[in-house]
Amino acid sequence: MKRVFAYLAAHVWACDAVRLESWAHGQESHAEIAAAGVSPMDRASSVLNGENPLVPTVVGTVATLDIVGVLLHNGPWWAKLDGDSTDYLDIRSALDDLANDPRITDVVLSIDSPGGSAVGLVDTVAAINRVRATGKTVTARVSGMAASAAYFLASAADRIIAEPDAMIGAIGTYSVLADTSAMMEQIGVKLITVSSGGVKGAGADGRVTEALQAETQKIVDALASKFRAQVATGRGLSADQIATLATGEIWLADTAVVLGLVDAVSSTAAAKLSENSASPITPSSEPRPDTDHQEPTMALDPKVLAAFASSHPEHSLLIIKESAKDNATLDSVTAAVSKAKASAAESEAASLRTKLAELESTLASERAAHAAALNAANGLGKIKSSAATDPGAGEVSEGPRATRAAYKKMTMAERGKFHRDGGVISEDG
Repeated sequence: MKRVFAYLAAHVWACDAVRLESWAHGQESHAEIAAAGVSPMDRASSVLNGENPLVPTVVGTVATLDIVGVLLHNGPWWAKLDGDSTDYLDIRSALDDLANDPRITDVVLSIDSPGGSAVGLVDTVAAINRVRATGKTVTARVSGMAASAAYFLASAADRIIAEPDAMIGAIGTYSVLADTSAMMEQIGVKLITVSSGGVKGAGADGRVTEALQAETQKIVDALASKFRAQVATGRGLSADQIATLATGEIWLADTAVVLGLVDAVSSTAAAKLSENSASPITPSSEPRPDTDHQEPTMALDPKVLAAFASSHPEHSLLIIKESAKDNATLDSVTAAVSKAKASAAESEAASLRTKLAELESTLASERAAHAAALNAANGLGKIKSSAATDPGAGEVSEGPRATRAAYKKMTMAERGKFHRDGGVISEDG
């Protein structure tokens, strides 16, 4: 077990912790076999012969590469004996072979892995990108689990299709530091580290110091930053979206679709990918048709529908109505909600435009009334001024005159006209 423990302690991991511990216990027996000098030729002759144990399965022009178990970077040979792990170096080698094979048009990464070493991921993603650069489609098909480092790789594919009960996510990195100083003291062993300075040799004496923790944290954070950047690029997510997802949580496939981590849930993905590709491989220089593969339709799931409705409460009735239609899918419901939102936005904009026009009309009317009042005031001022300087002109501008007795004899209509004409009432006499 010491050999396995030493290997675990020497790496930073992007892996489900429980699965990693389970794998480590399983590797104990293999390490003991190797240490005992028992030849594993019957178990893994390809490993001992230096051959790549990762051989793709080819159907027609589609090559499937199995990425299973704990992911290692240049791991020990005894870890490859039972197929419970996959090495990044083997994945890269296989991908480069497929990129250069003119007979292959599509590559499927069949993933069932809890993750693994954080070191080696970036170069392996580069190998996936080299395949895509040749015009070949790379699809990640998840059965079981694509957690942590495994999801890091899946995010580099053109699309991710997961089986309904697949577990997705665990975005992040960690490292475990074991402080064995107390145990060493109990058995009477005192280790003294001679170092050139700084953090060199930190932890060699079994003690976990604050300086060692800080140095390890720095490495964990740097690798986690690369993890977030890859998922953001591969899945087209914003920094804010990644920040809410990079919590180490694992989600089932249907929830992962809503979160944007998976494109579709389908238990028949393999059949969809390989239909029309059953003939043997033959080299061809013909260009690939644009309709090689149709994007799988996301089947409607009650839990997905509930999550979608809760995130769009203002359209819950529309979501229920759309989901009740024949052949309803999450895509069709989402499209209906998007259309409703666009229509509501346009309606709101039209309403605002109408209100603005009404306001402008009201302001124009008020401006006109104000201008008329100013003109009237200016005219009255001119009349009074003229009357003051020219009494004759003033008398003409005053209008009709009437004694109070005569005014009382007028009808209401006559009085109205009298006032409109600027009439002046004088005292009787």
